[in-house]
Amino acid sequence: MTTDHTQEISDLLTKYKSIIIQDLLTNKAVLQSLVEETVIDKNDLEFLLAIDDNENENSLYEKKCQYLIDTISKEGLKCFKKFCYTIESECKVLIAALINDSLNNGKKILSIALKCSLTSRPMFI
Repeated sequence: MTTDHTQEISDLLTKYKSIIIQDLLTNKAVLQSLVEETVIDKNDLEFLLAIDDNENENSLYEKKCQYLIDTISKEGLKCFKKFCYTIESECKVLIAALINDSLNNGKKILSIALKCSLTSRPMFI
């Protein structure tokens, strides 16, 4: 499960926590899609959707975001590719940021994974 790219994936996603919180964690449909594509499981979804009245909203979203980042990065490149594939149509700002960052910062393996995940989507006519 773990790969040499765990830290690289984690670092990349961590740079975009604010976008992940804004565009992903607040979108139940996208989170459900992540379950359907086996990026996260139902227990992860329950955690990400849980409301804790005793915790500050910003702190709660930070914790949930870090949980999601840790979950994706520890599963490695295959999971990261499925994540990118799943969020492509709903989280355009995030996917563009991830691609540009990977390309501009010489993260060749991640940029290849991103490109592959986006170009492997089935085409319907």
